[in-house]
Amino acid sequence: MIRALARKKYLHKQLELLAANQRAVEEFLMRYTEATADEILERLPKPIRPYCFSPPDRKDRWGEASYRQSDYMPEKKIHTTSKGLKVRSKSEVLIAEKLYEHNIEFRYEQILQIEQMEFAPDFTIMADDGRLIYWEHCGLTGSKKYMDRHKRKLEIYERADIAPWTNLIITYDDQYGNINMNVVESEIKCKIKGGAF
Repeated sequence: MIRALARKKYLHKQLELLAANQRAVEEFLMRYTEATADEILERLPKPIRPYCFSPPDRKDRWGEASYRQSDYMPEKKIHTTSKGLKVRSKSEVLIAEKLYEHNIEFRYEQILQIEQMEFAPDFTIMADDGRLIYWEHCGLTGSKKYMDRHKRKLEIYERADIAPWTNLIITYDDQYGNINMNVVESEIKCKIKGGAF
């Protein structure tokens, strides 16, 4: 009986300690910020952000630096750009090629955390002035399920101040799966290069 009571007391104290540790870990996680390039850039004045990385002819540019990329269904990344990037659709290949053509730094499906959820915009772009611009391309416009999911994602993006009128580009395939490259070119020239946002 004494042994059982002692064991019970021991387990009770162990639970108290574990609960205190859990609270400490939760508090740490709420305050912890990973020192990623993006996080550091966000804390710097916008005018100096473009100068934080090497000139374009160097290999350690922002777009080529390591980042957390989506690992969702890698077997669906079956299309390859001229620079060897694996993407999910022919339309994404065409967009990537246009970004290359305009020497625009980008990351493909970089993880973006919003409201304890993870998203992977098709392209995360760093404009010349240091702004981050997100680009979503919708390919399955004929699928109600796909478009409903797209609409919900845009609502969450907007709550995180990611919106078409500030820092989000959205393009669509038509009902036959075709992309209008005039629209892509216009979005790049007006919103990324021209700073129309």
